[in-house]
Amino acid sequence: AVNDDIVRLLDLQNQRNKFVEWCEKADAIISSTDKKVSIDTLKELQEQSAGFPSSSEIVLRVRKRAKDSIAWVGSVAEIINTGKKISLDEAKVMTDTGDKLNISCPEYKTLRAALRSTRGWLSRVKKCGAANGQAQVAGNLVTELINEHNTFLVTAMDAFAELKQVMCGYCVCRQPYEGFMIGCDGCEEWYHGPCVGISQEQAQKFDKYVCVRCSTLRVYKDYATIVAGILRKWTS
Repeated sequence: AVNDDIVRLLDLQNQRNKFVEWCEKADAIISSTDKKVSIDTLKELQEQSAGFPSSSEIVLRVRKRAKDSIAWVGSVAEIINTGKKISLDEAKVMTDTGDKLNISCPEYKTLRAALRSTRGWLSRVKKCGAANGQAQVAGNLVTELINEHNTFLVTAMDAFAELKQVMCGYCVCRQPYEGFMIGCDGCEEWYHGPCVGISQEQAQKFDKYVCVRCSTLRVYKDYATIVAGILRKWTS
């Protein structure tokens, strides 16, 4: 009986030593700020914690860290695998969360790379001036930027919409929005000042501007009304 007690005590001491050793190892891993922790390492620690007291502070920390990290990886993986696009702000929030979790995994690297690509794209959009009304920018460059954005996981819809606007045709010349433009109060179309022979100074004197197309349509309708009236008289 004494020998059995000794064996049990030695076994308990061995278990305690293993627990202390695991705690020191786990604490060093999840407390480190110099090196990111792989998701596989966190899963392994989580599995190992199943054999240790649930009330232990380090056990609770390991399980929470692993749970939060696995959930984060799952949400990012779903976005990547389904091809669902997310906004720049959403990507920043998700990346910041990944940074706080201090984890390393393919999903984190993919998200970071996608965010970096979108930021680089925005820098090129700003540099070319296409989103600032500088429509003299080559159309093929704008098209290239638009097509590139369509392939992104992380989107910048405001800049993208501005680029699409640049490619829209305005005025009688059907060219992009550029320089001084004047809007018709009838059809709400925009016209280049030089194309319709109006300077910015002249436009400031107008209460309203009606384009040639609307003016012609109005004259046509007026004459059509007159002709209709004459025909009614002739046929009555």
